Amino acid sequence: MSQVTLAPCEVAVPDSLALLVHVVSDPAPARIGAAMTSAFQRLGAVLGSEGLEMAAPPRAIYTDVSPERVCFTVAIPIAGPPGMPAPEADVEVSVLPGGRALRFTHRGPYDQLAATYREVTEWLKDQKLIDTEADWSRYMPMWEEYVSDPDCTPAPELVTQIYLPLK
Repeated sequence: MSQVTLAPCEVAVPDSLALLVHVVSDPAPARIGAAMTSAFQRLGAVLGSEGLEMAAPPRAIYTDVSPERVCFTVAIPIAGPPGMPAPEADVEVSVLPGGRALRFTHRGPYDQLAATYREVTEWLKDQKLIDTEADWSRYMPMWEEYVSDPDCTPAPELVTQIYLPLK
């Protein structure tokens, strides 16, 4: 079962250099998961081939969510610039901008994130930060950081941080 920390922390997020892949997916959770897995595999291959170190947890940065599609960028923050351009055409190196954000914590399987987002939506409404779900657009681009490695962490123990930028 997932758990969410509904009293968010306001945090300062630093700028960070990262490897990126931009993705457009069907909004079905299984399709998003498959697209994300593929993108993280491509980034992992570049990380290894370039001899780069991951500097922070990997992220999925959501830029557009609609009933027709989900647009997001998969990113792995890196410790330093690569010695040569990324060998894959769809992989970029860019700076992820920092700033102030609200951070919520989801504990549990990824397939329970939708329930967490419903709880976050209700909290935002209760705090008068949004009126309707359409108001989520003011928090774009928002992102998830995957604190736990799903390859070695049991699903009930996974930790995902959800960040909503404050403008």
